[in-house]
Amino acid sequence: MPEREDILNPSSRLLLSDALRPPTGYDLDIGVGTTYSLNLDALLLIPFILSSSPAGDDADAHPTRMLASLRRYADRLTVFAQAGNIHAPSTYRAFHTFLEDAVVQVTAPCEGRIFHPKIWALRFIAPGCEPRHRLVCSSRNITTETMWDAILSCDESVSDPDGQGPGVLDAAPLVDFLRALLTFPGSGALASGHRRQVGSLIASLSAIGGFEVPEPFKGGRLVPLGLPGADLDAQWPIPKGERSWGVVSPFLDPGTLRRLPRSGDTHILISRPDTLDRLAGEIDGLHRRPELKVMSSWTQPVSEENSAVESREGLHAKVLAWWESYRGHVLLGSANCTSAAFGGNIEFGVELWAGLRKRHGWISGVLGEASGLADVLEDYRPATSDAEDEEAEQRALDREIELAMARVALACPRLRVSAVAGAPEPAFRMVLDVPSATLSGLNRPGWTSTVRPLSVPETWAVQVPTNAEAAWTLTEHTRVTPWLVVEVDAVSGDATSHLTRVIKADLDLDSDLSADREEFVMRELLSDPGRILAYLVMLIAGGEAVLPEAGEPLISAHAGEASVAASAAPMPEMLEALVHLAYSDRAQLARVGRDIDVLLAETPEAPELQELRDVWGAFAPLAMSEDHEGEDRHGRF
Repeated sequence: MPEREDILNPSSRLLLSDALRPPTGYDLDIGVGTTYSLNLDALLLIPFILSSSPAGDDADAHPTRMLASLRRYADRLTVFAQAGNIHAPSTYRAFHTFLEDAVVQVTAPCEGRIFHPKIWALRFIAPGCEPRHRLVCSSRNITTETMWDAILSCDESVSDPDGQGPGVLDAAPLVDFLRALLTFPGSGALASGHRRQVGSLIASLSAIGGFEVPEPFKGGRLVPLGLPGADLDAQWPIPKGERSWGVVSPFLDPGTLRRLPRSGDTHILISRPDTLDRLAGEIDGLHRRPELKVMSSWTQPVSEENSAVESREGLHAKVLAWWESYRGHVLLGSANCTSAAFGGNIEFGVELWAGLRKRHGWISGVLGEASGLADVLEDYRPATSDAEDEEAEQRALDREIELAMARVALACPRLRVSAVAGAPEPAFRMVLDVPSATLSGLNRPGWTSTVRPLSVPETWAVQVPTNAEAAWTLTEHTRVTPWLVVEVDAVSGDATSHLTRVIKADLDLDSDLSADREEFVMRELLSDPGRILAYLVMLIAGGEAVLPEAGEPLISAHAGEASVAASAAPMPEMLEALVHLAYSDRAQLARVGRDIDVLLAETPEAPELQELRDVWGAFAPLAMSEDHEGEDRHGRF
């Protein structure tokens, strides 16, 4: 391996969308993701990405495609997120209904610590082929932020299926991590179907050799942190002794700084300016002062054909690099260089190593002047600040609010929903039911806390109740939602804080109300035969469906085939896609059948839909016979 390998290069970027997209010819079967922060609008884009939409396609420009993507993939995704750290989107969208079962709010079992990993464990399927697995490990949350992150994507090893060679990452630590997920506080709220999917993924991952070690590395290991029973003292990865090291971490603390090796030929510390300012005294007190750097702002054209630019500003990547016994090591993932990250937080990382003839040049080649990062790094001289104590008080107040919100989320708040009797038009009353002892954590001296359903205006927010109940009356079934917006304004000493988060409640529907609110959303969004047909074409054909521009007639085509207008009813294309589903994915065929039944049941007769009814009649028995609930669609696991 070259002594100065260019590993972290911003000009050779891997976007999260690229890392999640299935291999050619494959489709997503199951995806399990973890995140500390979660933005519901960002999560909406994951099914859209998986639908293999053309590059540059805009979800908002094609809401019908968005709906088809959600119906196709949302129930294949399970996302574990830190309780109380779901961020409120700017507006409510009926699409958020389809994410409800996919999201589970959890926290770390260690008191006072957080759930902080950022991984995707994926299984892909293709007709006549064995499933393929992928691990995506990163520092990136499921948000819309545009900061610097580090992402590693590793596919299942095919060259060494037994996992005996040095170039394979053993999958066993990932299996242990996924098993532990099902035991964390809050995991009991995971919907039964999603729990079975996680179990199926655990079973199939247990049978593989491992994941390919990426070039130019020769070996590595998966590193979950903070699991129950772990020796927290042994989690720190950099050995003592004389060695060079480099750290990329937005957050640092004095205790972890003191754990870094005190001697060696090169030490590089890359962080945020405010973090370096806060620790200026600690850094000056180190035996050997490291080179201090920050990330600069950066922009680049998206493509030669597109005038848009991609930008990155702010540091969120986490990387540790060191030299040991003729090996260069890199650990990347979710863990900051802090005592919490290596002392009880739930984290996940991947450690990689490469053989070296000598230690000189490794750190500078990964993080220093010889690396690809050099173009976006700036030397930094920290300035001590009198505001250090105020910042510490501010951070403590923010953490106190976040932990209080987490306790509310984990207390399983309920929203009781009933029809309003005697109303001149359909109306629904939603009543919040949360243990008063839990809510008292949001009603402290100096705190003002409000709550409202995500689907109503901010002016409908009410004080978090202590004894009186909180209730709202809605006139649209599609606005009945379990997503609650909790807003806290707090003052403590000289510190002030304003935090807004989303908490998912359990919906308790009266027996006379339909439990399948997704059907109402579909009917609202698909209001005419043309949209129904467009939706079903995309649901059946997936990424092969080609949509017209707004205002043009529906066109559906497979690559290389002639386009067929909606007025002519594109039955040949739909028939071919249905035959493909009947052979390759009976579970998806059953999904299509349920939506066809729902959408055609209350739709006026239309020629293009009548032909669809006739075609579907031949496939309905196959869909009805598919008892896929709780089973893998191929029966392999």
